[in-house]
Amino acid sequence: YGVLNHFLMWARIVDMPVDWLGSTPNAMVTLIFVGAWKYFPFVVIAVLARLQSIPEELYEAATIDGAGPVSRFFDITLPQLREVLIVIVLLRTIWDFKEFDLIYLLTGGGPIIATQTLPLMVYKEAFSLNEMGGASAVAVMMMLVMLVFMTLYLRKARS
Repeated sequence: YGVLNHFLMWARIVDMPVDWLGSTPNAMVTLIFVGAWKYFPFVVIAVLARLQSIPEELYEAATIDGAGPVSRFFDITLPQLREVLIVIVLLRTIWDFKEFDLIYLLTGGGPIIATQTLPLMVYKEAFSLNEMGGASAVAVMMMLVMLVFMTLYLRKARS
């Protein structure tokens, strides 16, 4: 069951090993955690790059005006990060919408269909059930939804 289960049992947090990918309540949470871990470096680098480009004079002026750390964060840092956070959310939405390999390799859409997403459904419809028409219809609908997010991303990236 892995090192994490061994540690959790050693620390007496759980009595029995947790079936991370084989039980319905845990499978999707585990996939979300793995997906977040996969893209964490991209998010950190993008946010850090924007943080380093915020002029120090803004913080100095706010400190002189009597702003505390919380006020500086909400009044200076967060508004400065707004654009990059919007771009990150749009990109992650587009990337998550087409996520196939991670889910297929870790769970195959199971247990039962607890982790089945649209790309996995298209794959199973087309190649397991031999329903090319249904798979094509779902794929076209996915493309239209992704087109909306792509348009939003391109508008935001150009501005």
